[in-house]
Amino acid sequence: MDLPKLTMLLAKSELHFCQLGNLEDKHEGTIPLATQQAVLEDLKKQIGEKYDLGKIASFELTTNLMRATLYVSCWCLQQHESAAHWRIYGGQTGVAIKTRYSKLVDAFDSRVMIGMVTYVDPEDPNFPIRNSIMPAMHKRHFFHHEQECRLVVWDIDPIKASNNDRMLRLEYLDKCPRSLTLPLSVVGTLEEVVISPTAPEWFHECVRLIVEQFAPQLAVSHSKM
Repeated sequence: MDLPKLTMLLAKSELHFCQLGNLEDKHEGTIPLATQQAVLEDLKKQIGEKYDLGKIASFELTTNLMRATLYVSCWCLQQHESAAHWRIYGGQTGVAIKTRYSKLVDAFDSRVMIGMVTYVDPEDPNFPIRNSIMPAMHKRHFFHHEQECRLVVWDIDPIKASNNDRMLRLEYLDKCPRSLTLPLSVVGTLEEVVISPTAPEWFHECVRLIVEQFAPQLAVSHSKM
């Protein structure tokens, strides 16, 4: 994360959750086309009616709902640092915050779900759609290198989300916030702030001053890369 995000995290003791549809990957929260087609074919066999693939609009509605009402906090679950992660998410003036999976589990109540992201082939028709948050816990296999762990919050108004008036339903989804924050015990949850391997000396000083002001119990170290 960058320095402003670290500052806000420590100063306000709040963890930021990004709206699923606001993430960079436009496929976040979507159901692969191969799965949509497989489901429709299965319906044809079960009900015996001719289902036009135009019915796929129902999948579009579900996708829009999930992308608007699911919020995620993204972490990496690895034992060692990743050069790719520093290059993509850190840069010269970035930091990583370290903790343990068990501490993240204990940091929130049952409203927050946590688990490892599963990476799937988008051409595989057997995409799991057992529950509503599954689209938030799956990504295309092109991102397998991320080894991502996610905290997920489903912030939904079931009455507005199921409104029979399509325009009112879409208006509700459009007004969903792009992010939300939840209280976090910084000292009880986080263990260390790691500074980018390419960070200049002045940046080290900035990070140390911020941590000393808001969370002096946290360790600060330079990347081992």
